[in-house]
Amino acid sequence: DLPKSTSGVLVPRPLGRFVTAISVATNKWPHLVDDDSTILRVSVGHSHDTRHQHMTDEAVVKLAIEDVGGLLDIDPNAVVDTTLVRWNNSFPQQRPGHSLLVEQIDNNMASEAPGVLLAGASFRGLGLPACVRDATRVALAIGAGIATERVDS
Repeated sequence: DLPKSTSGVLVPRPLGRFVTAISVATNKWPHLVDDDSTILRVSVGHSHDTRHQHMTDEAVVKLAIEDVGGLLDIDPNAVVDTTLVRWNNSFPQQRPGHSLLVEQIDNNMASEAPGVLLAGASFRGLGLPACVRDATRVALAIGAGIATERVDS
């Protein structure tokens, strides 16, 4: 059993594993909680590992189950059900220096298009919590700008 505080695991590329991330959906989303099972969302592949794109669905699922089993010490035979969804080339691949580039873009936007703020998975984090945090940051900044405009009017 995974601890209830575990929301997921990112698998470092140097490990050379097939699986790149494991999200514990039943720990993140209360409506999915079931005393009899744990729901995992497993990601495979990245810009330098496209093996999954050339494999059958059955082969992807089999290798992912084996890899998760090894990473989390889970018996692969305990898997009850699987669903495979392919989102090839759809996950932004942020490179070293990405945050500096985003900072430069923000600075350029502030001088060239004041009041236009950027948010989303391409900028400050790919996961839902990072996107919500970034959207909140932008909403608060816009709200502060609106409040300042009203005071100045």
